[in-house]
Amino acid sequence: MSSDPTPQEEHLQDLYDEIGSLLEGRRHVSPAGQAIVLLRIAIENGGAQIGMTGIMHVISSMMTQTLGIMSEAEDEGEIKFPHKDELDDILRDFNQNKTSEH
Repeated sequence: MSSDPTPQEEHLQDLYDEIGSLLEGRRHVSPAGQAIVLLRIAIENGGAQIGMTGIMHVISSMMTQTLGIMSEAEDEGEIKFPHKDELDDILRDFNQNKTSEH
């Protein structure tokens, strides 16, 4: 049984939908590039509001929950990871020397 969304939840969903629509129009930027931009914005904005420790905790919690869901789905054969090599390449190519200093 689900309850009706709160006004805050509705605002968050509206923002999610708006950003999703914006990204659909940016097909010249790879999905990985889009994810990096969104994560960077989340870290910068969240870090400014709740501090870097707070935003890292939020991101870590989201990753842990998502990995749990993915693990269960993979165990049940619902998902596969066809782009694992691409993800490994992205991480291997990530050069911390290219990051901006703040």
